[in-house]
Amino acid sequence: MAVVALLALLALVPAAQARPSTSPPGSAAVALTRDALAAFCSSSTSASLGACSLLSQCGTSTTKLYCSTLSLLYALCNYDNPTTDVCTQYQTYCTAKPSACRADGNTAWPAWSNSTVFQNQIYRMCKVHNMEGCEKCTNPASSPSVPITQLANCDSFSVYVAMCRSMPEMTVCNVPWIKMCQSNSSTTKANFPQICPAAAFERSITATPTASAVPAVATTVNLDDASGLPPMRMYFHQDTTGILLFRAWVPCTTGAYVGSCFGVFALSLASSAFHLTATTAGARRELLIAGRAAVVTAQIALSYAAMLVVMSYNVVWCAMLLLGAFTAHVALSRGDENTRRAEWGPVATQERDKSAVDSRISLADEQ
Repeated sequence: MAVVALLALLALVPAAQARPSTSPPGSAAVALTRDALAAFCSSSTSASLGACSLLSQCGTSTTKLYCSTLSLLYALCNYDNPTTDVCTQYQTYCTAKPSACRADGNTAWPAWSNSTVFQNQIYRMCKVHNMEGCEKCTNPASSPSVPITQLANCDSFSVYVAMCRSMPEMTVCNVPWIKMCQSNSSTTKANFPQICPAAAFERSITATPTASAVPAVATTVNLDDASGLPPMRMYFHQDTTGILLFRAWVPCTTGAYVGSCFGVFALSLASSAFHLTATTAGARRELLIAGRAAVVTAQIALSYAAMLVVMSYNVVWCAMLLLGAFTAHVALSRGDENTRRAEWGPVATQERDKSAVDSRISLADEQ
């Protein structure tokens, strides 16, 4: 009996070896298809993910740099890493074939960031200025550490890019938008003009990390690049930093801010002085026509400069403008008739003259 059982067992061995395996070697290393990625991004819960937004920008093209399926998966799974079978399959594939995932054209766009950073930059812009685009992403991430599951349901990347296109000078556009565009300028200009217009290449930004490097988390991104400009504030404030008329005139220290205050005071003083001089010169016939025209032109230019200072909404600078105007009028007004005409206008002067004449007539009648 033992011999018969042994013979039966030996007969089953070839059959077991001939049976095909349900999990052949290498089956786990199958790359995810474009359709599978598109199906994932079509879900409403994926609307806020930057990689899905870039997928829509790329369209069906897989030959553009940063538009290959593996490149988009790199951006999606290494930066946002949503809990989904898509990223699970991608990570499995990269574990089996790391060289394919790190090959040129299969990594993310240099300086790419996660979707939380895109939304947080939107939040920072809209907090300063309710500009166009804020209505497209209500309640964006208020911190770079907000989980992607709590992001606002909006196209984070597209809204951020559109806002930076309209106001590229804002500091929050330096990282990651300008760095992304300047990382490979020739390619981005040709392939992504809708993302990287000419304004994205006008400023010098420090070099970006290589695409093959392991992506950093959102909280390590330098959101306050020192090369940027202070944000524009559409409300009265007392901040000691701000752009004053020129790009290079940005006080960054207390001493520079005090010096700027004196500069604003001098501007107001000069504007008021030119105004008084231009008004009295015509009546006194002391200046030639060309000279008077030059004075009037200078006064208009200084007035517009003063208006731009007011538009900075800096309370101290506005106060210095008023103080300068007051000082100029006190110092330069002499009390003659021409000055009174400049201060009160011809209508008021005529009314005073008429009142004086009426008083004299009344006095004569009484006598």
